[in-house]
Amino acid sequence: MFKESLKRLQVPAELTALINDTTGTLIASNYVDPNTKIAVIFGTGCNAAYMETAENIPKMSEVGLPPKQGMAINVSSLPANELTIV
Repeated sequence: MFKESLKRLQVPAELTALINDTTGTLIASNYVDPNTKIAVIFGTGCNAAYMETAENIPKMSEVGLPPKQGMAINVSSLPANELTIV
């Protein structure tokens, strides 16, 4: 749907990935400093993302990535509200 909108509006851009704020923070920080391995966003919930190698992600074994290829893993929690606060 997003790609169709870009095309319809003649926006000269190609969509290659759609990520959330936590993963974006991790990828941008890891680009600047490859030693960055984790990012955390504290808002209405707590979201985290971390870097992992493809060899440690069983789902990725069939994709054919190099074993040491870095992958961003996103972990999201529910929003903090009266139902999630104990």
